[in-house]
Amino acid sequence: SNSCAGTTTANDTPKTPKPAPAADSGGRRSRVEKSRLRVWNDPRTWVRPRPRAQPLRIGAIMRGLDASRDAAKNAFLRRFLWEGGHADVWRVFGDGAAFSEVVAGLVEPWRSRGITNVCGIESRGFILGGAAAGALGVGFVAVRKAGNLFPGPKRQIETAPDYRGTRHVLQIQERSVQSGDRLLLVDDWIERGSQATAARNLIEACGGVLAGIAVIVDQLDDHDRVGLPVITSILAASDLPET
Repeated sequence: SNSCAGTTTANDTPKTPKPAPAADSGGRRSRVEKSRLRVWNDPRTWVRPRPRAQPLRIGAIMRGLDASRDAAKNAFLRRFLWEGGHADVWRVFGDGAAFSEVVAGLVEPWRSRGITNVCGIESRGFILGGAAAGALGVGFVAVRKAGNLFPGPKRQIETAPDYRGTRHVLQIQERSVQSGDRLLLVDDWIERGSQATAARNLIEACGGVLAGIAVIVDQLDDHDRVGLPVITSILAASDLPET
């Protein structure tokens, strides 16, 4: 018969450590042999699996980003109101806890992305951009609208019409952007992308790169995204309450 009670197959044979080295004829063991003996008698040394490389915890990272975004979204919606058909985000700026959550939600996706400066367009972009720069520990680059005090050599550009059909002339100080700089544009709202496109052109004219855009509310159509870098947002316009 091929099977028999009490028979131990090769696969059933328990694995045991090799026998320890024997003592010399006089019963004495050398220092090396004693060390080897301790190793052989220690079960922890019988199996020494190779350490596995720790996998990148992508899931944990994404959960952290989602949690930060959700906290920022809830904080923003808690303070946001429509006033006379216009979005009032100033209420968010006036609430320290809500403002902190919103700034954290804006910058969290951009940590460890090699951002050297945060860029903001006058005027709400100055408030959010300055706070975001502080949170990332980098400098702030201002983009001003023409007609305001802005000393030193500048570059300027006229934007395409915004959502109200208005064109703006934007300026940037040449010294504020160096070759190789990677900038993050931070603002409260993006709807047509005309000012973001103009800011990108100004940054590139100074030798820098617009690495991305971080906004609270994203209302861009797909065709308006063409030519713009990666955009991260806290919420979409469809998430806002009815006017």
